[in-house]
Amino acid sequence: MNFIAQKNGADGRMKMCIQCFKKNKEERQRREHEEWERRRCEREAQLQEERERQERLEVYERERQAKRQAEMVTDLPCGSAHGMRNEMYV
Repeated sequence: MNFIAQKNGADGRMKMCIQCFKKNKEERQRREHEEWERRRCEREAQLQEERERQERLEVYERERQAKRQAEMVTDLPCGSAHGMRNEMYV
């Protein structure tokens, strides 16, 4: 078995052989990659949720504004807009 030289080791060598070291390194990298991928998926899900929430808010605001404009028109005694801009033609 071959052992990697290590200055601070008791006998100047690592405690594990080269093959075990490589195997452990590959396993650690695989776990780290899986963790990174899991976090990336979570971030993507959060971003998508935020985009959907923002879209719902914008739709709500547009509907609210349209409702307010409709109420303003119907609140007038004659029921006309009297100089109000018509959003359809702006």
